[in-house]
Amino acid sequence: MRHPSGVTCSVDPRIIELHCIMPMGNILSVLAHGILSYESTARLPHASVAMAEVQERRD
Repeated sequence: MRHPSGVTCSVDPRIIELHCIMPMGNILSVLAHGILSYESTARLPHASVAMAEVQERRD
C-alpha cells in the first residue's frame, strides 16, 4: 500500500481493526497526513495526549 506522501507500508492481513487515542481536533490532520509519530507531529499544529514526564524519559 502506498501513502500519498510516497511512503510504502504493508498491512498484516490479521489486523482487522486499529484503536488510536487522540483528541477529536486532530482528526482532520490525521486524514490529511496519516497517523504520525510524536516527533513528526512537532511540525504540525496539534493537540497532544502525551504525558510530558514520559516523553522526557524517552528523549
